[in-house]
Amino acid sequence: MAAVLEYKFDLIQPNETVSVFIHGYANNTAVNYSAVVYGGFVPFDIGHVRITQGETFRHVDSTVGRLVTVENLASNLSKVDVLALFDNY
Repeated sequence: MAAVLEYKFDLIQPNETVSVFIHGYANNTAVNYSAVVYGGFVPFDIGHVRITQGETFRHVDSTVGRLVTVENLASNLSKVDVLALFDNY
């Protein structure tokens, strides 16, 4: 099973926290998120983020959505790809 790109943050300021609500999952789908972080635009910039999968919501149409939060812990701009692994049970 391979991870897929689920969302992309193009620029996150230093010490900034951003969130995205990702929805449309089936009721029986388990999802795990991970991050690929890129430093800013200067060579050798560091990339350092914290990714958190937060609350899970069920909609009236029985689909499920999840809140994902990314915090830039670096002292420079960062780019982040949020990847997802899915498994249906």
